[in-house]
Amino acid sequence: MAIAAVRVQVPLRVQIISQNLFNLKKNQQILFNLNFKTMKKNFFIIGFLFGISFCLFAQDDNTQNRSATRPRTVLIEGFSSATCGYCPANNTALKNLLEQNQGKYASIKYQMDWPGNGDPYYTAEAGSRGGVYGINGIPAGRLDGTGTNIISVTAVNQRQLTPADMDIDVEFSVIGQTVKATVTITPESDITATNLRLYIAIVERETHNNWQTNPFQSTAERIFYQVMKKFMPNASGITLSNLTANEPVVFEQEWEFKGDYRKPNNAKTPINHDIEHSVENFDNLSIIAWVQNTSTKAVLQACDAGPYNVKYSAATQNGTIKAFIDDEEIDSDILVEPNTEVTFTAEPDEWFEVKEWKYNGNIVTGVTGSEFSKVIMRNYNNVTVTFQASHYTVNYNTVNDFGTITATIEDDEIGPGDLVKRGSKIIFTATPLEGYEVRNWKNNGTTVSGNTSNQYTINSLNNNASVTVEFQSTHLIVNYDVINNYGTLSAAVGDEVFESGVSIKRGSQVIFTATPDEGSEIKEWRNNGILIPNNTTPQYVISSLAINVNVTVTFTNPSGINNSVLSGTNIYPNPFNNNISISNAENVKSVVIKNILGQTVTEIKSTGKSIINIDTKNLKEGIYLVNIQAINGEKIVYKIVKEK
Repeated sequence: MAIAAVRVQVPLRVQIISQNLFNLKKNQQILFNLNFKTMKKNFFIIGFLFGISFCLFAQDDNTQNRSATRPRTVLIEGFSSATCGYCPANNTALKNLLEQNQGKYASIKYQMDWPGNGDPYYTAEAGSRGGVYGINGIPAGRLDGTGTNIISVTAVNQRQLTPADMDIDVEFSVIGQTVKATVTITPESDITATNLRLYIAIVERETHNNWQTNPFQSTAERIFYQVMKKFMPNASGITLSNLTANEPVVFEQEWEFKGDYRKPNNAKTPINHDIEHSVENFDNLSIIAWVQNTSTKAVLQACDAGPYNVKYSAATQNGTIKAFIDDEEIDSDILVEPNTEVTFTAEPDEWFEVKEWKYNGNIVTGVTGSEFSKVIMRNYNNVTVTFQASHYTVNYNTVNDFGTITATIEDDEIGPGDLVKRGSKIIFTATPLEGYEVRNWKNNGTTVSGNTSNQYTINSLNNNASVTVEFQSTHLIVNYDVINNYGTLSAAVGDEVFESGVSIKRGSQVIFTATPDEGSEIKEWRNNGILIPNNTTPQYVISSLAINVNVTVTFTNPSGINNSVLSGTNIYPNPFNNNISISNAENVKSVVIKNILGQTVTEIKSTGKSIINIDTKNLKEGIYLVNIQAINGEKIVYKIVKEK
């Protein structure tokens, strides 16, 4: 735990117990956790923690019309001091948080007169503001006046999304050492102004001179932001009367900073506004105004009068961005006056274009060109442009050699590898060879579901495309046979019977019918050598023909005696590489090896030897069917697999 500054009512020696400030990261939330613990000798320890603490902000503001629609500017009030050892890290984290919430807030900082001798820029009005909230430990903060002592990304976003019931507009000028401000409040609906006051504060955007050597700080704070210099007319604010819907109420205030600049030694000798001032740079002044309920502390609406910061950048590295005011180029991260029109121009690299513009993190709708103009009306302005490819590479090819493919854009043919403009409509046309059809289309490796037509269309090209088409035969070969001689086998599509080896239309239902001899029965069915389980019926049906098939049926011996002359044959090894052998082959008449398509790849005649050796070096890896026929006409089929 780190130790924060404590304000006490009696003299008290503050001891630093430990200091462990966590490293600050982008998008971190700031948690002011004021936990008091009494220890020996009445020492008070107040800790603050930097953590990822998501705290939803809620408040009951019964003076606000719940149907309000006006955009809200969130008021963030901070309490700090140049003599606070734990404020620098906290203020840095708060600054980072605010930069991540551009355009959503108005920020003001009150420098306090403690710990020690306090901040040189402390004023009685700053002390009065701390008294409004009962601040007795720093660093501390308030978000729209009420809620817990937590300021987080979530809390700022939550509050900013809650509409306000009024608009606040501020115009101001600084002439010499005189500040004039005109504040206009325009309510959206009638508001009963019980306990409502308008506060108008002059802030200096950045100060440096209140830095001092600080024994309580490990790293002294050198730059201070949004430092309150003076309330107009004072810290008590201006009491409001009832407000009527859509009727603007105007308040004019003026303050002259008297005398010359003085940096007090500390808070014990604060600035006397009647004769002197602590403004370092009058060109760096601005106005923060807000309406607040003094009873509930709820802030109804706030306004930061500017000048406003403008940042711009390219979100992707495929181009550059520039900004101009009246044709004069400006750098990023500079201050511009309210109502200034800034024109941003994007210059994409070759083959790229503008994808989108963003203003304060929100996409600018309707603008996709290379120019975007904005009248600066918010306290922080961040413009980014994102580029995207304007052209993409289109490749296309066939998976096999059973057809061709072409691609056209508006009837103009494009070639594989051509660059095509984003958004183009591309029509791919497949032309199968006779006897073939489209099996599937793929785009970037993903199958185009449900499309087996001869055409595939990309309606709007939005990335690189690699299109392939695969063809398949429209007809498949159906072979069928009886393994032994104890029956017959036929095949039919519908009522049409066909011979073995005939080409049948893909997807057909094929019915195989076996007729055993008298006394014989169905022993087994096989399809491409694979046993059809639990089927000893006279029929085997292929519901939808998808590949070449070789169907066989085996009958039982009517006599019950196994007289098969091939019963002792065996084929090995299986799987195999370059050679296979058939043993007990004395009664083998011929051996035919077919691939899975039913095509004969090897055929030999028997020599009457007991072992037949077959050279298979020329066969590709895959599944094969070995059809063996005996000298008495008996047949048997083996399924074998060739490996690499």
